[in-house]
Amino acid sequence: MGRKKKYNKVKKEQVLLCWSFPHHGWYKLNVDGTYRSGSGCIAGGGVIRNQEGEWLSGFAANLGTGKVIEAELWALYRGLELAWNSGLAPLEVETDSTTVVKLMHNPVEVNWKHPQFKLIKSCQNLLNQSWKCSLNHAYWQQNSVADCLANFGLTMELGCHYFDVPPPLCEPFLVQDISRVAQPRFLPPSVIEYRKIKKLEEVDIPMEDLASVIFTWKVDNFSKLDAVKHYSDVFVIGVFEWRILMYPRGNNVDYLSVYLDVTGSSTLPLGWARHARFSLTIVNQLQSSKSLTKDTEHVFNKRDSNSGFTSLIPLSEFCDHSKGYVVNDTCIIEAKEEPSSEKVCTDSPANPPIVKEHEDVLSTPAGELMVFRG
Repeated sequence: MGRKKKYNKVKKEQVLLCWSFPHHGWYKLNVDGTYRSGSGCIAGGGVIRNQEGEWLSGFAANLGTGKVIEAELWALYRGLELAWNSGLAPLEVETDSTTVVKLMHNPVEVNWKHPQFKLIKSCQNLLNQSWKCSLNHAYWQQNSVADCLANFGLTMELGCHYFDVPPPLCEPFLVQDISRVAQPRFLPPSVIEYRKIKKLEEVDIPMEDLASVIFTWKVDNFSKLDAVKHYSDVFVIGVFEWRILMYPRGNNVDYLSVYLDVTGSSTLPLGWARHARFSLTIVNQLQSSKSLTKDTEHVFNKRDSNSGFTSLIPLSEFCDHSKGYVVNDTCIIEAKEEPSSEKVCTDSPANPPIVKEHEDVLSTPAGELMVFRG
């Protein structure tokens, strides 16, 4: 018997990846295809956004049955077609299919016997129209909105369906992208170096983003507060300024109403949003174990810049001095923000697995544009 060959397994290193905004003055198209094993169903999806990360147009397509490469190619074709017909250029295009990127960038003519020859040529023809258009590979961590739309396509009727506004199921992923929420991935050192990706230990993450942050607000002379609502001092977590908003006589209810509020939300950049998991606590000053805490999570944006609890605690209980919440006419409220969750699962365990391409390749470095025409 011959000896088995020994293969040196390359040790991978952890990096953080997230969606990136297009260059100034450019638009970005993210596309993805998906394949359902067992049924053989395929679908594709894509989204076009501007330099502010705002949704301009999107699509989800049920493509019937086929192979995963068909889904990826059709997603690219429909996305390019949508951008071209909408006049959205210059355009950065990203797909997480390394096979598609290789087919589009291969200087050698694709053999006419290739089963997807016509579709490949159609994509190449669109890329080579009289516009400035780039195509790059992105990992799935950087392509979550397109992935969501592709999976959505599996649930729809046959054909391509277009959206001027994002479907509700896409909104959490859009918020993550705008907020630059990063997700971990292990990559070979050669890929990290070639694509100029920062290793986990090289990423400058503020310490307050790695642990819970607690802000304590001490409210004196509570019984003498006569305004409808009161704000705490401003405190900072990450790049956002927050404050606690309190209705001392209740927000149209007989309860103490308390909220977490984004300071100066109207002055923040267009399209800003942030997902936060937080809790609000009414401190019991006589017996800490009886402090009242409620937690929730919320997507803060320009239209919805505060969130909390309208009915946090009955005013009758809160104002009863024997209960310990108001002592010497002083109450204490704490706001605690937890680190954002970065893991999102959209596929139900009851469903057959989604087959995706996973390949760590020395493709185009992140941020480097490969322009076809223009």
